[in-house]
Amino acid sequence: MKVKLQILVFTFLYSIWGNAQNIGEPGMEFNILGNSWLVGAGYTKSSTQELEFNLGRTYGYSHSGVGRFYSAASYGVGYSPDFGTTNFSENFKAFFSLSYLNLGGGLKYGFTARAEYLYDINNQAHYLRPFVGLSAFFVDVLYSYTIPLSGTNVYMHGITFRLNGFFLMSNWEHESSGVYPYQ
Repeated sequence: MKVKLQILVFTFLYSIWGNAQNIGEPGMEFNILGNSWLVGAGYTKSSTQELEFNLGRTYGYSHSGVGRFYSAASYGVGYSPDFGTTNFSENFKAFFSLSYLNLGGGLKYGFTARAEYLYDINNQAHYLRPFVGLSAFFVDVLYSYTIPLSGTNVYMHGITFRLNGFFLMSNWEHESSGVYPYQ
């Protein structure tokens, strides 16, 4: 497990170093390491109660024309204390998420798909947790089912409420079609 954690830390530190020269430059070209920062906090209710804190990078894109569309691909690390079991446990996690928000036309909708790898420090158990749900980009309501990779499944089904903060959104790629039919 030590090697996995070292690789995770190295990847995150490389992300910080690799994008330091691009901070504050609008119109930045696509960079797989992201063009803005993500800070998030959430609450998951499953067979336990879990708070979470996340820090990561985001590649964001927006398009305007008839409507406004946003998309973001994010990855990062997180920490989540678990208060619902008889004994307190702590989780470290790595995550990847895709979010989309459509504010154009008549129907406005957003969705998020997310995957997390959890390592329970106290029980030394590994989990994979896929999420799917509705998103207003800064607020997510997601359903998850936890898949145990080792140990027993103490989480099972869950509902997550998450707040997301995107910093340096001015670096997001933006495209405008210039078509505004209602002018």
